[in-house]
Amino acid sequence: MFIPFFGTKITNGIHFILLKRRWAHWTNLEGIKGMKITFLKRLLHEGETKEYKHFVPFFEVIKTRQKQAKQSILVQVQSKKSYKELETYCSQYGAIKEMFHYKAGKEPLHFILVEFQKEASVMKVLRDCEHIQDSQIVPVESTFLWFRASKNNSVKKQTSQLVLTIENGNCPLSEENLRSKLQACDSISEQIEILYESTKLNDLGVRLRFLSARQIEVALSGIFPSAVAFPFGSCVNGFGKMNCDLDVVLRLTKDKISDGNRLIYHCKASGTSERLTSQRHMETIGDFIHLFLPGCSQVRKILQARVPIIKYYQQLTDVECDLSMGNMSGVYMSDLLHIWGSTDARVRPLVFVVRKWAEEVGLTNNFPGRWITNFSLTLMDQTTNILQKMVPTVLFYVISENLNSKQKIMRIWSHC
Repeated sequence: MFIPFFGTKITNGIHFILLKRRWAHWTNLEGIKGMKITFLKRLLHEGETKEYKHFVPFFEVIKTRQKQAKQSILVQVQSKKSYKELETYCSQYGAIKEMFHYKAGKEPLHFILVEFQKEASVMKVLRDCEHIQDSQIVPVESTFLWFRASKNNSVKKQTSQLVLTIENGNCPLSEENLRSKLQACDSISEQIEILYESTKLNDLGVRLRFLSARQIEVALSGIFPSAVAFPFGSCVNGFGKMNCDLDVVLRLTKDKISDGNRLIYHCKASGTSERLTSQRHMETIGDFIHLFLPGCSQVRKILQARVPIIKYYQQLTDVECDLSMGNMSGVYMSDLLHIWGSTDARVRPLVFVVRKWAEEVGLTNNFPGRWITNFSLTLMDQTTNILQKMVPTVLFYVISENLNSKQKIMRIWSHC
């Protein structure tokens, strides 16, 4: 029963040695700029396969998701039934593309994510938004809004046929229901697929995480207009599950530098110690998030870690966030894992199975400590897949260096 899904090596038809070499070559040759053109696109020209035809490079995925966040607003409503009235009201600012409903908090609170066709529509909405007349608030402007009741008793006629793309979109499947679905399966292969489809991060979850990252960009755009918050980790590499954390690296400036411009910005010196400067910046940004950004709570500044981070909880999107600065290695690793997960449709389901097994037997834990993490398990899975192709070649090389008998070489080779 296990054979139909994993009856053949998961690396069959995938040239992992070539993939590894090309990855090293193009990242070293082209640097950060070259990462924007994923090296797998070059492999397509050498031998297209059906699995590669629908591959979308990592940074194109990031660009698409960032565009969605720029075209979206998040609105707190009374209930999911409010979406019709909200749609009628928001339609005056521009065409609406999609609407997503979810609940957050213990009460719970209802929210609708509205994506417009154009970013200009969001700008129009924000120009008309107001603050409540209360001296106890911090008058911040953002795309996080709430829809108050109309003062007029009459309601505009609702003629649109747009329906919610999803309802209760951030509710993960309970453990009991998941086990029931798995027990009803006829094969292990089916169980693997059900586990993956039932627990993976859905479209709304990804959108909410990019909207949370977008909040940081917009908040700092006054003094850092080129700031970009790059989500990385499981929420973007395709291995994320429902309720996973959001990892964000903040870059305050673009990498592009031109020698042709004669006018240069005056800037403050960053100091002699890069680490100390980073810690001070992170401390300031942490205070900024805590004091001014709506929905951000439980802000914790972990500045003495190897990579200083700010942890906080975004209540409105129901997302735990980890913010760091400068180091893009996590983004590039996410790019690599995105490629690995896209080379074969069985890779991600297999990783989910291994993670679930590790959780059930107590190998992994939700709290930080001296135990293996889901990230480490994912890398182990991918390394095993690569070694399925690489190990015979490595063994042949080592043996040929130490033995003279070709017969022994061939005998050992046949058992690899």
